[in-house]
Amino acid sequence: MGIKLYARKSNLTRVLYFLLLTEEDMASCSRAFRKPKNVEEERNLIENAIPKSTRAVTKWSVKVLVEWQNGRENKNPAIEPCAFTTDKSKVQRLDTDIATMTAESLNFWLIKFVEELCKENGERYPARSLYSIVCGIQRFLEDVNGVDAVRIMDKNEHR
Repeated sequence: MGIKLYARKSNLTRVLYFLLLTEEDMASCSRAFRKPKNVEEERNLIENAIPKSTRAVTKWSVKVLVEWQNGRENKNPAIEPCAFTTDKSKVQRLDTDIATMTAESLNFWLIKFVEELCKENGERYPARSLYSIVCGIQRFLEDVNGVDAVRIMDKNEHR
C-alpha cells in the first residue's frame, strides 16, 4: 500500500496517481525511484487517471448541450423571455461556442438548458442526473480552458 500524490497538469485538470514505494519495498530495492517517464508514458498516465465512465459522462453531457444549442430556435438573448434578473446586453448569442462564453452567458443559457432538458420520452431528468450533466459540462470547460475555465457551479464567479 503506497501514498497517493495528486498533481495538476498544466492546462488540463487531470489527476495522476503515483504510488510511492513503502518502507518495506525501499529496504528490498537498491533504488527508491522509478525510471523517468517519456512523453508517451506521461500522456497514458494522464489519460488513464480519469475513469472511462467519467470521460463518457463528460462527452455525453457536452453532446446533449450542443444538440440543444443547435436545435433551439431562439438563440438571441435579447428576445428571450426571462423571469430572472439579468442584463441581457451582456449575454452572448446561443450559437457562441460554449468554451468561449462568458460567465454571464453560460449562466443565462445553462438555466434555459436545464429548464428545457428532458429524456427522449419527455420525462424530466432526476436532480442527480441534471447535476451530473452540469458537472460534465464543467469538466469540459476545464479541459478546454484549463485554470481559466469559468466555474459554472461557483456563485462567486463574476467574470
